[in-house]
Amino acid sequence: VFSSATGQQATKIGIGMAPTRFLDIVGTTEQQRTAYDSSNYESTTVSTTGGVTRALTGTNPGFSFTPGGTGGFLVTSGVTTGVTTASSLAVNANSLTGGTGLYVASSSLTGGKLVNLQVSGTAAAANQVALNILTAGANGTSTITTTGALIGNTHSGTGAVNYALSLNASGGATNNALVVTAGRVGIGTVIPVID
Repeated sequence: VFSSATGQQATKIGIGMAPTRFLDIVGTTEQQRTAYDSSNYESTTVSTTGGVTRALTGTNPGFSFTPGGTGGFLVTSGVTTGVTTASSLAVNANSLTGGTGLYVASSSLTGGKLVNLQVSGTAAAANQVALNILTAGANGTSTITTTGALIGNTHSGTGAVNYALSLNASGGATNNALVVTAGRVGIGTVIPVID
């Protein structure tokens, strides 16, 4: 229903409650569903603690977010102060047995950074780690090779200068660009030994 005087919506709709917004839906499970048919749909559920779960159901479900113009996708943590273990963005791939848990790619990057991780500010209350890479757990077989981090740079071109890894540390009382704990570093070999 629209108001002829203002040209704006004048009626609120409530499902399971007296509405306080233009559309209010209250329920203990799956408050909203958008469907193509009975087998392919997206559902939204709000938990008792305010958490939101958006689930995709179908023969080949996938979520595509395409911002228009110069828009983007922003995830902001509700916890902004103090020490917390909360995550602004979490990618959970516990059932992943192959493929890629998080994939970021560009075939047209001419400047800037594909991924940029920064910890800034001067009010740190504890030690900081800008990037943590960990491979852990019991292997299904003892004969496999596991790698904590694999970095490669295979750009081709006459006069190209490629760095697989560039390290720089400065500004503190002790500046170590590379620290190896309880291990060996191999140059030209993947199995370094002590002579």
